[in-house]
Amino acid sequence: MARILFDTSQQGVNISLIAPDPITGFTYDWDKTHLTKTEAYSVFGSVSIDLTDRLELSGGVRYTDETKVQTISIPYVHTFLASGPAFVDSGFFSGPIRFADNNWSPEATLKFQATPDLNIFASFKTGFKSGGIDNSALPSNSLSGFASSDPAVQAATANSLKYASETAIGGEIGFKSQFANRTFTLNGTVYHYVFDNLQVQNFNATTVQFITSNAGELTTKGVDLNWAWDTPVEGLNLSGSVAYLDAEYTDDFLQPGGAGGPVNLKGRRASQAPEWSGNFAFDWSIPMGDSLEFGLGGNASYNGGYITDEATFSDYEQDSFVTLDATVSVGDPDGKWQLSLVGVNLTDEIYVITSGGRPFLAPSGLAIPTGDDIVLTQNRGRQVFIEGRVRF
Repeated sequence: MARILFDTSQQGVNISLIAPDPITGFTYDWDKTHLTKTEAYSVFGSVSIDLTDRLELSGGVRYTDETKVQTISIPYVHTFLASGPAFVDSGFFSGPIRFADNNWSPEATLKFQATPDLNIFASFKTGFKSGGIDNSALPSNSLSGFASSDPAVQAATANSLKYASETAIGGEIGFKSQFANRTFTLNGTVYHYVFDNLQVQNFNATTVQFITSNAGELTTKGVDLNWAWDTPVEGLNLSGSVAYLDAEYTDDFLQPGGAGGPVNLKGRRASQAPEWSGNFAFDWSIPMGDSLEFGLGGNASYNGGYITDEATFSDYEQDSFVTLDATVSVGDPDGKWQLSLVGVNLTDEIYVITSGGRPFLAPSGLAIPTGDDIVLTQNRGRQVFIEGRVRF
């Protein structure tokens, strides 16, 4: 049993630019509370069978049952807003909004020990992520259906706030290997997964709210390779990785879009999903007598670029970029203490993480320009700091 309270006083319209509330004197637009109570039960079982001395079959299944009940309370709405038709009155209460779902998620893996240093595997996997009730509902007349005497209207209003559970099915084939006296490790995986009702959250610049919606289907497939080498140089280790990812919406995914109305993102690449990425890293520990150890480390990461939002076919795209991190340290050889100088993003590379429309853009259908202003969130620039560790 979990109980989550989301209580927020918001400025959605900034009506106080005209005047504070004449009754309360408050300068914010409204106060809104979402109380969600969740009951979740889950059971998992697994079994492993040695088919031969080198072939193993393992499998399992997880059952999940979740029930969520939410209530929406709006104790205060600015008088200037509550007096109009677009907003509910102060004291609004939704009553219980209920969401329930359950799921069986099986999985199975076949492992073959080809040699003492080579393991080959194939896996079938499924997954489940429960749906729920969105916390982003505005105190607008869209909630007025809760006050209706018609149960069908009440149900339709509640359903408009719900998002469906997300499920995944797919599998992967790969290998894990070691060479050169087990000083070199090489692992690789090829995978293919399909996500149904993928839960996606986006900012709607017209209604000024974050909305959780479900993409009909997202198909991902790709290849991951990673390696590590314990070099002949004492204390020097090298490692790296490379990944290819193809992630595409393969079923209908309607988003509010722009002036032309809803946009179906079917066929578009998913956001935050670079086609190519990888890294190269080193770690070098150099003894300095019996009681001191000097360390050097570095990591170069490559990202091939990605779409930063999930609203239209012309969302902002981040170009490819490289970041560099480094560490210099001194400490005890047994790890009892360590003092490090850490540098993150040393080249001060700035890239966009997410994007979205500027708040208060004009809605479509008013015969006025909606504008194309966007708000970008970016990473932190160069960071340098000192880190100390002590192990007791």
